[in-house]
Order: sequence, then C-alpha cells, then structure tokens
Amino acid sequence: HSSGLISGTSETLNQKVLACLTTTTKYYNLGIYFSELAFTVGLLKIQLPLYSGLSK
Repeated sequence: HSSGLISGTSETLNQKVLACLTTTTKYYNLGIYFSELAFTVGLLKIQLPLYSGLSK
C-alpha cells in the first residue's frame, strides 16, 4: 500500500511541476513578445521622424 501512495504522490508532484513549467513558459514567451513589441515600437518612433524629415 505504501508504494502505491508514494507513486501517487510523485505523479501529483510531477503534474504540479509540469503545470508550473507550462505557466512559466507562457509568461516567458509573453515577456519576449512584449519586449520585442516595445523594441519595434521604439525603432518606429526613432525612424518616423527620420522618414518625415526625408520626405520634406
């Protein structure tokens, strides 16, 4: 009986770790996405005045 309890506990633990990793990965990917977005917006803000200056 004790071995069954241990294996059940480890399965639950594995599921929790897996869920934690999945959540962490989601937030990590979101962080990358937003940093890339911010970088792109920053580049656009720099480039737009240059383009408007060139077009005049």
